[in-house]
Amino acid sequence: MNHRKLALPLLILPLTAAGQTNPTFQLSGQTYQLTIPYIESASGSKQAYSAKLTTSNVSSFTLDPGSVQAVAVQSGVENVSTYSVGTSGLTLTLPFVEHAGSTVTQSYAGQLVSSNGSQFTLQQASVGPAWSTASGGSCRPVTYDATTQSVFSGALKVELEDISQREGMQHVRFSNVSSNTLFFSVSVSSDDGRVGLMAPQAGTFFLSPGESLVGYVLYYGTGVAGAASYRMKFDFTTLDQATGKSTTTTDSFQRTVSFVRASETAVTVTDASTQLNYSRVAQATAQVGFWRYKVDDAETRIVLFPGQENWTNASAATSSKVLAYDLDGKLLWEYSPGNETWGGDATADGKYVAFTTASVVATKSSVLSVLDATTGKLLRSTDINVKTLAAPANPVPPTLAETDSREVRFNADGSLLAVGTGEGRGYVFNTADLSLKYAFQTEGQLRAIEFKGDYLYLGAGDGLLYKLKTADGSLVWKGYTTAWPYSEPAFSPDGRWVVVGAKSGGFTVLNTDTGSCVFSANYGTVRRAYFTPDGSQLIAATGATSAGTIAYQTAGWNVAWRGPMSAAASTTSDSHYTMMADGKAWIMDNNTGQRVATLDPGFSSNANYFKTAYLSKDGSRAVVARRDLTPGDVAIAFFKRQ
Repeated sequence: MNHRKLALPLLILPLTAAGQTNPTFQLSGQTYQLTIPYIESASGSKQAYSAKLTTSNVSSFTLDPGSVQAVAVQSGVENVSTYSVGTSGLTLTLPFVEHAGSTVTQSYAGQLVSSNGSQFTLQQASVGPAWSTASGGSCRPVTYDATTQSVFSGALKVELEDISQREGMQHVRFSNVSSNTLFFSVSVSSDDGRVGLMAPQAGTFFLSPGESLVGYVLYYGTGVAGAASYRMKFDFTTLDQATGKSTTTTDSFQRTVSFVRASETAVTVTDASTQLNYSRVAQATAQVGFWRYKVDDAETRIVLFPGQENWTNASAATSSKVLAYDLDGKLLWEYSPGNETWGGDATADGKYVAFTTASVVATKSSVLSVLDATTGKLLRSTDINVKTLAAPANPVPPTLAETDSREVRFNADGSLLAVGTGEGRGYVFNTADLSLKYAFQTEGQLRAIEFKGDYLYLGAGDGLLYKLKTADGSLVWKGYTTAWPYSEPAFSPDGRWVVVGAKSGGFTVLNTDTGSCVFSANYGTVRRAYFTPDGSQLIAATGATSAGTIAYQTAGWNVAWRGPMSAAASTTSDSHYTMMADGKAWIMDNNTGQRVATLDPGFSSNANYFKTAYLSKDGSRAVVARRDLTPGDVAIAFFKRQ
């Protein structure tokens, strides 16, 4: 390697200590200084340096030769800066650069090229937003506008994100600036009725003195591109800290928000010249649609858990059934829980099935039930009732007399069950007798739970992912994920990363050791997000027509391919094929990015939003089921590859 050409000579210098690796970009007097504390060779024998460059126009950069220092090579650096030598000269690739402005730190990615190793030119096409890997950092740096609202005689400070240049999805920061604990509820409305508070989902805040919590407001747009604005109203009511009931203390304010709405064009998908041949081998009708599913490791059965969001007749919920089929469409058993069961799971060994019934009224609690997965027989059950269950440490006062639960999860060996509630409370039970092991507390509804090793991960309505120790429920860290989760936490095969898709705000990849943000992308809603079995791609099923289902390469986080928009997806065990479904089902080749199969379930023309899309490990079987339906509709379809 020609180090003289690189202008990064191997000097006989003491190595600088390992530490901060992210480059920074700051204004110093009349010039900007780009400080690179760590940059390593992109290929060949690993060598690393630190360096500084200056610019007066953010276009042409000059290397300070005296700043070049050899540093110790580090392993496991995320978003590492690299240098490489090609026929045209030297390229510096900077995936993450912190820019400290006057009021906020933002992050960018970019490349600098040089023909002489001294003068560098910024490649404008390479510049884009980047995501922080620093502990506690935000993947999407939030800039709040200059106007601050005071609520409750100045006890509460409210700040709104500046969204003037993008879609109407807005962070709101609530800060307790008083010396007393604040317990209050918030509702958000607009003139056209298109605004909703997405986080915390329950709309209640419990803030200690000096504590802040970031919420999330979503504007449900008309789909018309261009400039948009709406007048938004925030209504606040204090809550009694003993009972959770409303008091007579209220406050409110109004703000007009303006932003630019992007146009949406459906993703164009390329079909492969040779298509895989799947035939539909079975269908089944249902009285209620299906919210989620679970398949055991041996693929002996798929268990479908009933639940809908939109009803033609809400009373049909009492006709809900938990169904178990083999992958060829043979009904193995059915169980009538008496209501929807949004929360459902099955053990990996195929021994148990568990679910919680949704509570439709404030005076009736959810019920946790455990079934024999082979026969569908009820083994045991218990009420999820805040009056009878032990309270967690430092509990947030419940705002309902009973508890509504829509999330349940087994640990790896099936010995424990974790249950999440709409109040932010969670419980861990022993599966054998449903005795309570411990309780824990978050803010906002618990809608995504997953065990991993010795830890329990919880996605909550406060826009945070919690990592707890499974043994005792003690907190390890909290990481920011923008809004309440739409998909359960999913892990990279090496356990290094965890990804969560949010109801509003896209998806976020976090470092499992620190809770810091590795990568994030905002598509409004990500209904399912997970890593392929080989870890090479991250699949994100988005709710955006123009985004579709996206596969990211985990090495560099570039888009590998896009498929049709969907609400569910699954991938074969060899990571070759991914199936997604919404109206129909499609199979994409992960290697080529081409569509290789289209599967027609034969549902009615208005069928969409499938939350069940399962492609067997070897790709020979496929199952899709719809969520919302009219009682008696065809709801499940089974396919076999020919």
